[in-house]
Amino acid sequence: MESLWNNPEFEPWASGLLTWLLVPVFYFVVWNPWFTHKRWIHIFTLTSFTYCIYYTLVYLSWNADPSTLRAPASAGTDALSAGYLICQHLRLWFWPFGQDVILRPVEPDKLFRINIFYWLILLLIVRHLIRSRKKNPYVFYGVLWALLTLIPFSGIWPYPGPPLSERHLWFPGLGLALAVASILRLTGQAWTRRFKHLERKVLFLATHTLLSLLLLGVVGELGIRWSQRNDPATRIESALGSAANNIANWAEFARIQARAGNYAEAQHIITRASEQLPWYSEIDVIMAEILYLRQDSTHAAQHLHRASKKNPQNQRIQSLLKLVARTSSLNLPAE
Repeated sequence: MESLWNNPEFEPWASGLLTWLLVPVFYFVVWNPWFTHKRWIHIFTLTSFTYCIYYTLVYLSWNADPSTLRAPASAGTDALSAGYLICQHLRLWFWPFGQDVILRPVEPDKLFRINIFYWLILLLIVRHLIRSRKKNPYVFYGVLWALLTLIPFSGIWPYPGPPLSERHLWFPGLGLALAVASILRLTGQAWTRRFKHLERKVLFLATHTLLSLLLLGVVGELGIRWSQRNDPATRIESALGSAANNIANWAEFARIQARAGNYAEAQHIITRASEQLPWYSEIDVIMAEILYLRQDSTHAAQHLHRASKKNPQNQRIQSLLKLVARTSSLNLPAE
């Protein structure tokens, strides 16, 4: 029964940031003459296109509950927010320090103006990739792979699961790791190459040093997250420390407090959360759980009906309604 109350979008830790560990592997592998043949570049590109098409078809045919973390919006507004989500996933991979994006809500209507800025960033990235594809094809194909494999999670079409998640970075991370390894290899050659201008050599060496330090920093960050992987309460508290304005995390914190028996504090937190994020149906589910734990099935059912109106396609809410109605009709105490 408890698993039914649990938020399915609160994912267990399975971070795509682990693909950073492939950077040293690619550093020594991709420059091997056997791998630099054009056929491998063509296979790499074809695989990324195949992945994009495959996941597109999977999500379009998957009959699962849509994400409750995405605010209701028109199809056009949802599609426009793709630029924001793709850039946020790229930023998360390159700079994951102090941020855990569990239960990060997205409101496309409020992102309308800033989306133009993110689409401009993507256009500049693509333009730079096209211009540099002959100088360093691994950067071109690596970042192209990442952009293509992020499209299924960009919100262009509805899909189950949270809008932002480190799990989405597994396949994109392969391409980004390849690009970083290629840049490290190229800039590392500055130690032995001769340059006409000293400034160019300094720039190459500085880039190499910064990327190396970033790799070590990400490894340390992965160690911290690994230690928190089996403790949802610690993960939520850590996420609130870096993003105190994340109302969805506060709602989940209220659920943790209620299960610990702190009903008054949980009620206070969830009431404030409902005022700031009224469209988020999981808040009503958590309020229903608090009332259900206090053996008030009648009012719990009312909140579940409200959640059902906000998200009528959600099968989990319908199942919870049947559970609460059965408990109320039998007049049994809530477990």
